[in-house]
Amino acid sequence: MKQIEDATRLLESERKTFEDQRKAIENKRKELEDKEKNLIEFDKQLKKRKEQMDQLEKSLQKAGGTAAAAGELNKQLTETQQMLDKASKELEDVKEEAKRSAAETERLLQLVQMTQEEQNQKEKTIMDLQQALKNAQAKLKTAQAQPQDAGPAGFLKSFF
Repeated sequence: MKQIEDATRLLESERKTFEDQRKAIENKRKELEDKEKNLIEFDKQLKKRKEQMDQLEKSLQKAGGTAAAAGELNKQLTETQQMLDKASKELEDVKEEAKRSAAETERLLQLVQMTQEEQNQKEKTIMDLQQALKNAQAKLKTAQAQPQDAGPAGFLKSFF
């Protein structure tokens, strides 16, 4: 019986050891499952962060491209502004030249008008003199046809 009791104790001891080992294994399994769950959760978080990083990288690339495009647009804007300033200056120069030309044209027009008026006045004077000459010639012819009064009275009469 002692052997049976010893065997029973040994069996109980082994059962207890077995049960302790089973509990230890069960605890390890639970720890392993928890770690596996944590690992899965970390993997999900890692994937999310990777997606965020990819999105940020794309945004950065776009922003980099946008910055380069903005730089190019800024350069073009500066060039366009310079061209606009140059064209504005040329426009002002052309306006000034147009004003000077208009003033010169007005001056020349007035000069032409004055010359025309002088020409008209001279033509009128010539016509008046021609008319006076015709009248004088007509009077001379009529005076020659009539007997002439002698003396100064006849001379003065020829003028009227």
